[in-house]
Amino acid sequence: MGALPTGTVTFLLTDVEGSTRRWEEHPDAMRAAMARHDEIISGGLAAHGGLVVESGREGDSVLAAFNRAADAVACALELQRTLRREGWPAGAEIRVRMALNSGEAELRGGHYYGQVVYRCARTLVTGYGGQVLASQATCDLVEDNLPSGASLVDLGFHHLKDLERPEHIYQLGHPELEVEFPPLRTLDGYRHNLPFHASTFIDRPRELAQVLGALAEERLVTLTGAAGCGKTRLALQAAAEVVDGHADGVWVVELGALQDPGLLLTTLMHRLGVPEEPGRTPEATLTAFLKPRRMLIVLDNCEHLAAAAAALTGLILAASLGVRVLATGRQALRVAGEVTLQVPPMEGDEAVALFAERARAARPGLSLDAHYPAVVEICRRLDGIPLAIELAAARANVMSPADILQRLDDRFRLLTAAPRSAAARHRTLEAAVDWSYELLGEPARALYRQLSIFAGGFSLEAAESVCSAGDAQATSVLDELGELVDQSLVQVQEVAGQVRYGMLETLRAYGRDKLIAAGELEAVGRRHTAYFLTLVEAAEPRLAAVGGQEWLERLDREQDNLRAVFERGGDPQLELRLAAALRGFWDARGQYAEGRSRLVAVLARAGEPSPVRAHALRGAAFLAWAQGDYEAARAWCGQSLELCREAGDRPGLGLTLQQLGQIAFQEERFADARSHLEQALAIAAEIDDRRLAAVCEFRLGMVARFEPDPTDARRHLESSLEAGRRLGDDELFVMSQLVLGQVAMDQGLLAEARERLVDSLLRWRERGSGRQVASLLDAFAGLAAAEGQHARAIRLAAAASHLRSAIAVAPASAFLGDLSERLRGAQTALADAQERADPEPPMGREEAISYALGEAKTRS
Repeated sequence: MGALPTGTVTFLLTDVEGSTRRWEEHPDAMRAAMARHDEIISGGLAAHGGLVVESGREGDSVLAAFNRAADAVACALELQRTLRREGWPAGAEIRVRMALNSGEAELRGGHYYGQVVYRCARTLVTGYGGQVLASQATCDLVEDNLPSGASLVDLGFHHLKDLERPEHIYQLGHPELEVEFPPLRTLDGYRHNLPFHASTFIDRPRELAQVLGALAEERLVTLTGAAGCGKTRLALQAAAEVVDGHADGVWVVELGALQDPGLLLTTLMHRLGVPEEPGRTPEATLTAFLKPRRMLIVLDNCEHLAAAAAALTGLILAASLGVRVLATGRQALRVAGEVTLQVPPMEGDEAVALFAERARAARPGLSLDAHYPAVVEICRRLDGIPLAIELAAARANVMSPADILQRLDDRFRLLTAAPRSAAARHRTLEAAVDWSYELLGEPARALYRQLSIFAGGFSLEAAESVCSAGDAQATSVLDELGELVDQSLVQVQEVAGQVRYGMLETLRAYGRDKLIAAGELEAVGRRHTAYFLTLVEAAEPRLAAVGGQEWLERLDREQDNLRAVFERGGDPQLELRLAAALRGFWDARGQYAEGRSRLVAVLARAGEPSPVRAHALRGAAFLAWAQGDYEAARAWCGQSLELCREAGDRPGLGLTLQQLGQIAFQEERFADARSHLEQALAIAAEIDDRRLAAVCEFRLGMVARFEPDPTDARRHLESSLEAGRRLGDDELFVMSQLVLGQVAMDQGLLAEARERLVDSLLRWRERGSGRQVASLLDAFAGLAAAEGQHARAIRLAAAASHLRSAIAVAPASAFLGDLSERLRGAQTALADAQERADPEPPMGREEAISYALGEAKTRS
């Protein structure tokens, strides 16, 4: 055998699909078939200059290396053509999947190291027998030198299970090869919220196998170890490996930025998309949701919330036998049935591979062959702690490994003591961070300290606003931020197509200590509060308007920062403004309990009478109204009304009267509702508040419908409809159209009713808020009943009720009574026809919308 190639190498990896099962069922036939398989593979490789890498051969898999990518592609094509023509023994049909990848790989002792080999293996497992997959790197080398009749079929970008950048994958095509295959088995085809990283996962096969083995047998696995030992990255990689084994997905809940144990349960519910329900505890809601599920929940960074995390884990495990939990922390949760795995530091080859990978990222093209002994010693001195190694490797952009080692020798004398306990390893990490911090220039140090104020990440805009004195320093912030990214002190991620930055929690805690020691916490905290207050107040009037979904998603990304403002404390008046402005966000996301508790707490701290306090009281009243607590809603509105009158605040007075009308309508006190709304409407005309006037017209239209006065109802509702169109207020337009549809239905104008309801639902179907969708589904149910479609009416009403419960909103009793009356005939008809014996399960939101619009049938 010739020498294995070095430099730019093209790897061909093959694997026999389904061989384990065939060996078990037809061992004799497989023995003969695999002998022929080996002959074909060996002959093909020899004919095209491919050399088998013995260290890469496992089971029925073969790894071969080529000097030329064109030879590797030609070899793969010939192998597949030959394998396809072969007459295999019965029960031992051989189907081989293949993958090609090219790049620079490090060769030591007959073993190849580096991401080019790992990603080749990751690509292989996404394919199927008879298929040849090639990376972009290989295609770039052969696109003008393909074998005769061959082609490259673009399969697009795919996230592999290494959680790194997506790979652009191509399929080798030829008239003699199969063409049609199922979708590639990549992360993109499964339900999850696993983050993707800019850096590669350095393979830790032993630890990964332990975690996967434990997850296969046990329902609770906790990874423990010192800070920086790689618990999070190992847990995420293990979760990626098993994503295809959990029908309801893999869901990561990062707890590092969460400080309040009381929010742990609702944070998990938010990550899982489980809204609160009125009249039901969050524990009961979560239990009901989890009961039928098969999913893996990853609770990352539990140490500072250990007791709460343990209680929550117990609740999860008791709720469903199909749910598993993978937790990380510096200590075990001590929950019954827990399997604890200590994540050790990296061993020699793994640590060296990590240093090499990160050093090449800092200085592309860097060769470490001559520096191998120094790299080994660096990793040994840093105890194999991944984060410490990454910080040291980041210095390779300006220092040689020998220089780095010398600095370690000077700086980390505590490492000479042996044996080293876990506490010593923790000190090693602190020393590594401290060393990296001291190597920064003062502007970068200052920025690093100030960035620690952010929880859950930040944008460049936020960093420039919070961490600079003004526009003149914006460029400096960008420059210094780039240095922090280069030094692995700040991470870069892409979220919803936007670049976002974050810090590992250990690094953030270190920076926060420095911020406090520098006496900067109060000033930076004020700027942090001011920035997010400006953001929220800008978002507040836009949430119900065209483009509101984008603002909601932006606030979603900043929720950890918003919580941090409240938890840090500061100026009560600024917090009051923030809480008041967040009312619409909490409503849209169904976070009524958290929003109400935040408002109540800050109202208690900021007791001075002011228009802001009146605004916050209306916010608390609205959230209580949504939860069905009308007594509390009336009380808070009453306080707001009194403040507005004392201050002569006419706009606030009008808003509060409108809200009192909303509450009275919900309680079917129609005369009181009309009185409040007419007073509010008069104030709106006086101060020329067109939106307030439009909202009052809308609510007066609802009152008129139930008094009943259809002519008056139409007049008010047409006015609010036109105002919604003119003001660009989607919510007002949609709800006006909805109630006009119900008025048309009352008058027997079913065609008009359908037209209005369809228009409303089409406009609102993509929005995050579900209150309006539930009301629309109720209206469609009433229309179906009026048209004699009894089963359809019952199904739509059930879907509306299910959605309303899911988002924790109490229904308006007047509308609910109206719907019940309309459905009574349908229920009687179905009972007479014995069609209600086996009711179908309630539809989900999207299924119900499609059904209401006539786009799809319900489940059978």
